[in-house]
Formats: sequence, structure tokens, C-alpha cells
Amino acid sequence: MILTVSVGRAFQQFCNIQVWRLALVLCLAMPGLSSADESIPIVDLSTLANQPVLVDARPLEDCREGTLPGALCFPMDKALSDSGRLANMRDLRWLLGTYGLTGSEEVVVFADQPESRDAVSVLFFLAGQSKVSRLSSASVLELKSRGSTGALSRQAFYIADVRSKFLESVKLRRVNSGDFSKFARQLRGANQPIFYWPASFI
Repeated sequence: MILTVSVGRAFQQFCNIQVWRLALVLCLAMPGLSSADESIPIVDLSTLANQPVLVDARPLEDCREGTLPGALCFPMDKALSDSGRLANMRDLRWLLGTYGLTGSEEVVVFADQPESRDAVSVLFFLAGQSKVSRLSSASVLELKSRGSTGALSRQAFYIADVRSKFLESVKLRRVNSGDFSKFARQLRGANQPIFYWPASFI
């Protein structure tokens, strides 16, 4: 009888431990609890195990003159006009397809201005890019290659899921790159930020 009770108690304690472990895993996986670095981390190229797709967020002319080997030229004005008009998500994803992207790639965004870098990285992040990182401003870059400006037609189907949990549609709103870089900062908080995308974002 004593042995039976002891075994029963041990089994109950084991079950309780497993329940607590499961609860901890679920809590860590909940949206809004990850830090900005887990969503759009700042990295150094020398620390990356895999070769990522490099995205140059500087002005198009600068990227054409010289950039990192294999980099894609994608300034913010590809999707955002000077008047504050933002492309809808469908057109943005079509545009990413003209660069041969499907959304499954690891992307690292860089620019000489952190705000430009952060804005474009958030654009890719919201569009659904599998993994988006920002290149550290302290990185020393040799910009000697000609960047790719994309094709006139779609080269691949961008099939990654839009991160719609971060998006809310509004009818009228002027947007600037600062709104995107602000969103990147808000990702550091405990609460899940929302980006208000003008008109229908799908």
C-alpha cells in the first residue's frame, strides 16, 4: 500500500512538472512577448552562419554606383511616395517578386542612415519575409559592386504569409519612413504594436 501511494505521488509530481514546462513554452511562444531583436535583430555579417539576401535601403542612385556583392537595391520610395502614399500589400508583394524573392529567404537590410534601414526592414517584415535582420551601423562595408534594381516583370511568386496580426487597415492616412522606424522601436516593448496601413492592406 505504501509503495503504491509513493508511486502515485511521484507520478503526480512528474505530471505537474510537465504541465509547468508546457505552460512556460506556450508563454514564450505567445505574440507580443518577443523583443525587437527576436523579430528584426541587428546583426554583423561576420556572425551569420548562412549567406543572406542583402538589401541596400539607400537611395537608388547610391546603390547603383556601388554596393555589397549581390545586394538588391530597395529604397523606401519603391513602396512609399514623397506625398505619403503607401503601396497596398498586394502590389508590394508583387514588387518583391520582381527581385526574385519568395519570402522564404533570410534578408539583411543595410543603409547609411539607421532610419532608412529600419523602415525598409519593417516593410519586409510586415510583408511576411521569413527572417529579416538589420545590419549593424558599426559594420565596415566595401561598396564596390553594382546592385540589382529588380526586373520589369515578376521573377518569383512571393508566397510568405503577411504578418496581418501587426496590421490594421485605415481609410486615409499619410505615411512616412519615420512611421516604420517607430514601429521597429515599438517591437522592443512587451505589447504587440500595430501598424495602421492606409486603405486595404490585402
